[in-house]
Amino acid sequence: MTEKITPMCSRFLYLALFAANLSFAQIGGGRFFAQATATTDALYLAGGADLKDGQRVFLRDAYRLQNGAWSRLPDLPVPVQAGFGATRDNAPILLSGSDGTLAQFEAEVAADHPGFSTLIWKFDGSRWLPAGRLPYAPVTATLIEWQGALVIPGGEDRPAPPVSL
Repeated sequence: MTEKITPMCSRFLYLALFAANLSFAQIGGGRFFAQATATTDALYLAGGADLKDGQRVFLRDAYRLQNGAWSRLPDLPVPVQAGFGATRDNAPILLSGSDGTLAQFEAEVAADHPGFSTLIWKFDGSRWLPAGRLPYAPVTATLIEWQGALVIPGGEDRPAPPVSL
């Protein structure tokens, strides 16, 4: 069986609950596994991946939606895909994610894969800065805030095998 690879959606969709309209915005190219978060007055979208000629391209671009308008932010220092977006001190942070350096070798390294990036990135209003490290780095999962803590209930700590709870 041959898997059909289709282009990624090139529009970011957001729905304001209780508002009359669903909003669509064209930003950047297509993307999947992007990170998103919000502060008190803005929504942020960063990184992810796109498909070009059937190959995954890891993204570093970042955007802010504020007062109804999108603006391009400085690129991330490295690509980040399938990590998490959160907010601390009313600033967006990105946790974990794949930078793509081992993506083309995932089948070969399999169980010997060193895992994904543990680096935390924080946007200070003008640039993305390292802001710490996670003890381990799952991807492709959900992050929630609960009682002041960030909770990641599982995910992959390397390509394919899920993390046990």
